[in-house]
Amino acid sequence: MPIKIIERAKTLMLADFMNQDVTCTASKMGEGIGFADYEGFTNIGEYTVPPQQRIAIGKRPDYLDKDIGGIFHSELHDASNNDIEGIYKIVLRNATGLKKATILVRPSNLMYKTSPLDRSKQMLNKLGMTVPIIWAKEDSVIQLLFKPNVDGKVINYNNANNVFFLDVTVQYPYEAKQEWI
Repeated sequence: MPIKIIERAKTLMLADFMNQDVTCTASKMGEGIGFADYEGFTNIGEYTVPPQQRIAIGKRPDYLDKDIGGIFHSELHDASNNDIEGIYKIVLRNATGLKKATILVRPSNLMYKTSPLDRSKQMLNKLGMTVPIIWAKEDSVIQLLFKPNVDGKVINYNNANNVFFLDVTVQYPYEAKQEWI
């Protein structure tokens, strides 16, 4: 039976990445949630690619429609409901942790906050054009890292005013069954 690869768009939300409050401290170096990389970006959450799937950040562009592409938009808050401004970084890491690729770096002040889903105003992530086409295989991890403008900020993952959208493209196998009449 022939196997086809099916592609679908999906939007990951904050709950897909975070399940605890995280303190962003550039001096706390190491691996895992709450630890910073050598540039001071704190790992605030991770999403593991499910079995039999491959995921790329962004969406395939349509050359006839300039507003087709993936959105990455985030507004994070502390326990007092204050905006936490800074720079986001999306990193793909393979299952063993030996290979990493930075896919996206975006300052929060470049995100259009008035209407987060308005594709005509957001910087779109177009596969192969504005973001590289790198597929994360099953058990690989999409890491969400953040470097606040002020060190020591605590991101309250439960804040109702948090906004987070990350559009991805998902590939999965589909076994086509042909039936004859």
